[in-house]
Amino acid sequence: MNLPDTMTAMVTKGHGDLDQMVLHSDRPRSTPAAKEVLIKVGAPVKFPCIQGADVCGEIVAIGANVDAARVRERVITDGWLRDADVPNEMSKTDYFGPERDGGFAQYATTSSRNALAIQSDLSDAELATFSCAYSTAEGMLTGDISGGRGPRNQNDHLHLPEGPGLGIHPDEKTLADAVAIYT
Repeated sequence: MNLPDTMTAMVTKGHGDLDQMVLHSDRPRSTPAAKEVLIKVGAPVKFPCIQGADVCGEIVAIGANVDAARVRERVITDGWLRDADVPNEMSKTDYFGPERDGGFAQYATTSSRNALAIQSDLSDAELATFSCAYSTAEGMLTGDISGGRGPRNQNDHLHLPEGPGLGIHPDEKTLADAVAIYT
């Protein structure tokens, strides 16, 4: 597959205001290392947006030690980048986007094991939300984020916050129904 040597990418130069965000149209394209894949990011980047943790696209290149059959697979990313030898050791984890170049670009690399093959009628933009926003909502409902029991009121009923900008996926009600079965 012929790939360009450069790509368009939104680069964060440092902490601060919007002047720290710079759009580059000539950023060197990421190249997959051993056990990594290169994904052509399929969801369009629209601003304002988050730092690039939400990615859905197609694998267009692979690094050494990755099955060539993965090329052309449609994938979403698992944003938690864990050490393969000690996956539960939190001091050895990173997150796709903040600690590793994410989806603010036309191409992004991640570990092959973090590129999850998916077959769905949903659009790339819809599927991209599962990596970060959907898992955040799940964590809030199951208590992984809120201390072990999920968001409950004094009568022990599950409480769903409402309103825009809360980091909640639109399918929170569907998640809540599933969580209610197990809690």
